[in-house]
Amino acid sequence: MEEKLCFKFEKAKDITVESRKFLPFIRKELPELQFTEDKINVLLALQRIDTKKILNFLADELNILLPPSAEKELCGVDTVEFLGIKPRLEDDLDIEYENLTHNLGLENQGGKYNFSSELPPLSQSRNSKHCSKMTRDELEQELATFGIPYVYARTKDAADALAKLKDGTLKVNTTPLENSLNTLSKLEKVLRRTKNQQTLEDELRKSNTQNAETSKPYPDKNVTLNPFEIDSQFTFQDSFVETQQMATIGLGIAETRQKLSQTRQEVGEIHREIAQLRETVERSLEANKKQGDQLSQMQNRRPEWYEMNQLGSQYSRPLPQNPFYHTHTQCPEEMVKKAYDFPRFTYPRNVDNLFANQPSIYVKPPKLGTPEFKKEEPIEFLKQIERYAEIAGWDEYHKKICLAAALEKANVLWYINNRTYLGTLSFEEFKKKFVKEFKETTNLGNDLLEFQTRVQTEDESGRDYLEKKLYLASTIRDRLTDKELIEIIISGFRPEMAEKVYLLQNETIHQLRENVRKVEQAKTIGKPAHKPSVQSNIVQKTSDLESKLDELSRLIKNIQLEKQVNAVKATNQYSDRNKEENGHRSRYYDGCGKTENNFPKK
Repeated sequence: MEEKLCFKFEKAKDITVESRKFLPFIRKELPELQFTEDKINVLLALQRIDTKKILNFLADELNILLPPSAEKELCGVDTVEFLGIKPRLEDDLDIEYENLTHNLGLENQGGKYNFSSELPPLSQSRNSKHCSKMTRDELEQELATFGIPYVYARTKDAADALAKLKDGTLKVNTTPLENSLNTLSKLEKVLRRTKNQQTLEDELRKSNTQNAETSKPYPDKNVTLNPFEIDSQFTFQDSFVETQQMATIGLGIAETRQKLSQTRQEVGEIHREIAQLRETVERSLEANKKQGDQLSQMQNRRPEWYEMNQLGSQYSRPLPQNPFYHTHTQCPEEMVKKAYDFPRFTYPRNVDNLFANQPSIYVKPPKLGTPEFKKEEPIEFLKQIERYAEIAGWDEYHKKICLAAALEKANVLWYINNRTYLGTLSFEEFKKKFVKEFKETTNLGNDLLEFQTRVQTEDESGRDYLEKKLYLASTIRDRLTDKELIEIIISGFRPEMAEKVYLLQNETIHQLRENVRKVEQAKTIGKPAHKPSVQSNIVQKTSDLESKLDELSRLIKNIQLEKQVNAVKATNQYSDRNKEENGHRSRYYDGCGKTENNFPKK
């Protein structure tokens, strides 16, 4: 078997050259190909060399006469195997050659292959590195040629798997769709060969009939063969030649019929295989459609990782046998079902919250019972519910459910009678109604008095005083606005602290807390700097600041005096009003001739 290359031209005859004559030329043009003679693919090597150089080699070195403008008229180069003189048919070539030309970047334009187009570099077509010395990108490219994604934890595992794949010790199972496609390609080859066989048989049948007609010595006359008639119109030698020709024709027809029957059987088997393949392809298409629908639904509801892995493992090809995947990517169905049945809880990711940096992972909450409600301590009961909600990650709906369950457990008639109305309220509104219902009036008055009289001590920092003041305000928060609450808190600071905090903007509790922290940290306000060059400016600024602070201190004292005066006026008015009412009552009793002592005491 000898392989030759066939150069096809548009207007000239094809030129056939032995492949081995190109080996010196290939080694000269492509010195990076460090292969022996039997390992060089001449056709692929020539596709990496310029077409003009190949034609010059044919004309100069091999002394082959080329047509004019051969570079433009060249249609393509093909391999032809010869056994003696008979070439192999062009239709019997592998379909993989077309895929190979497409992968190599050869453009097919109207049946012409453009060999002058840019080809991929040699490192992409064949990597001569050892698997253990490849980088991660190179391993990923090499594994992609075998249809395996790079999902290894270490490059060493990927290199071992690639080496086993190249040696043939590790085989990758193909999917049903790939099996069907491979079978279809094989069937296409068989159908091509069957068609060529049928055309050859038709040509043989025609030639046999023509030979039978031309073999008669007298085609226009019906002559019977009689070997005993020596004086007949033809000799015995002619009859012998005729019988020999008829025998060869009969043998050819019998052989043709036998081949036709075999071909019919093969065609029947092919049709049956095609029907089976059609069913498998339809089933695989339906399965892929279902898979796409399920994946789209899962993307809409954002499923868990293990659920996606479980669904994807039913359709994706199995990975190579590696112990890493048995322990990390595969999960038994019972464990998945058990994990999926667990309730989902997560911490709230609020930017203003202290737990903003906490990861939003699903965590099983601790077992917390419903707190017991005592009518004497409604505020403590609400604080306990808030603490439970922070631990378990409850939202307002769960808080309200826990509060309602505790009230039902304690058999609180207020909640039982107003259940439908309270169910429509939010948790904050529910909490206000709850505090208003169960908090005693005397306790609220004592809490308000304690909150107003609480001031900052000498050994107490500003932040400690602020937090303790806010804790006292939690019981009477609904009776004060934010502005009133902030004014009462600032008035309780020490004078030097209150003057500095009053200068800053304090619209919310958060801003007040930040301002107190800044004032405590700024310990060097009003002190002169160490540099003598800017000492005069600093002294001037500090003097201005001191004057402003003096004005503010006077204003604060005036405000406090006004409050005291207003309180005294209010008490005087109240006492005057009581006196007037008592005097009017005494005059009324005197006019009636009765005194207050005549009435029975209650």
